[in-house]
Amino acid sequence: MHAAIASKMQLGYGGLYRHFYGDEQPLAGTRAVWLTRPRGIRYERPLRDMADGAAGFLSCWRRQMVLGPGDEFVLIGTSRFEISTAPGWQARAAERTRVP
Repeated sequence: MHAAIASKMQLGYGGLYRHFYGDEQPLAGTRAVWLTRPRGIRYERPLRDMADGAAGFLSCWRRQMVLGPGDEFVLIGTSRFEISTAPGWQARAAERTRVP
């Protein structure tokens, strides 16, 4: 499986994320928003508020370990997923493709 996925990548890094909030198996998720919080703040309440206010939200995950650069959180949603980020947070959106 790893070789099949790696062959489709130009450049990539691996990471281990732990479920934080929402659906534990967001198979319908076609959009992802990667988030980085401002340093020195607690993340729990702002992250839940952003997720609860997002259209099409499914799931939120927090980084536990990363091999290379990686954002601290990823929120996964449906094709209509839209989120407003809290002040100071940085967001980067991407389309998801499920690899069988």
